[in-house]
Amino acid sequence: MARRELGKYKQANEDLDLFINGGGDRLLAAQARELLSKYPVEDINLSPSTTPDPTDHLANEVHAIGLKEGDPFTIRESNTQRGCCALATKKIRRGDLILSEKPVVIVGTGKPQLAIQAELRGLSPTHLNSFLHLSNGHADCSCFLAGQRAIGIYSTNSFALTDDQGGIGLTASRFNHSCSPNARFSFNPTNGQLRIFALSDIPVGEEICVAYLSSRRLYGQTRQHRQGILRSRYHFTCSCSVCSLPKAEMILSDSRRVKVNELWDKVPMFPPNQTIQRLNTIVQAINLLEEEGYAADYDDFTNDAALICAYHSDYESSKYWAKLTYETRVAEFGEDSPRAAEADSGLVRRKEF
Repeated sequence: MARRELGKYKQANEDLDLFINGGGDRLLAAQARELLSKYPVEDINLSPSTTPDPTDHLANEVHAIGLKEGDPFTIRESNTQRGCCALATKKIRRGDLILSEKPVVIVGTGKPQLAIQAELRGLSPTHLNSFLHLSNGHADCSCFLAGQRAIGIYSTNSFALTDDQGGIGLTASRFNHSCSPNARFSFNPTNGQLRIFALSDIPVGEEICVAYLSSRRLYGQTRQHRQGILRSRYHFTCSCSVCSLPKAEMILSDSRRVKVNELWDKVPMFPPNQTIQRLNTIVQAINLLEEEGYAADYDDFTNDAALICAYHSDYESSKYWAKLTYETRVAEFGEDSPRAAEADSGLVRRKEF
């Protein structure tokens, strides 16, 4: 089973066939094959044409992802992180669509390693070459067995598309993480497009960053907690503008984020006769997000405010908060997104109510 330990599962199965054909113990072979079935198939065979050339990887990467004329960004070598980064080439406004692409790999959560290998074998040579040039944050760790470079690349670069699916966008994978992102990744299941929208105005030359963490795991946690998650999942230490703050400012940032988390937990605990206190708590959370310079997820709070006001038959206030929720989701997910449609239908229902 030496080949198994090296991750060469296909060759291990072939060795078992030779063992049986040569008169070997079939029961022993069956037991060995059952053990092999618990392992993922071996990593795809890299031909010379798809093996990354470290002396020319950037040229290969930029060519492979096929940037379109008119795109508001370009891909360049990162000055602060391994690999590449996306830089704005035009002035971008909040709500502008930065990227829309179809994932080349979509994998369910059932047997991800087997599914990843199967998906990769169905890629065109161009897409496979692009995939293999993506960074592998697991190259020097023991997260995966030997011979599973492709699995490491997928784990490093995949995004959650739905509750039970993940995927790879060859261009989206070039966007780095920030704990105070200026852009947001999302997936629209209606048109099957992976998209990135601007969360704030982005000047020419600024790096466009998304967040690899979401919601309260991002805006409600301290630097130490966020960095622990990022190191565990992706094996890098974040050096974004928030994580690089001087100690005194970092303490203030951490306290704001922890407080927002506490307020989130506090909102549903108010009894019905303390509506004013509940709304004040929501406003306090939104103000803290603004002070922190965090430009996403306000709808986590504005949607609750709309529902609270509707419950008390305060239509004008409910409409105000529902409109903010809708505008936030249009900017962050797109007007045609299910999230925006949900907020829009809620606004209509409140008007009818």
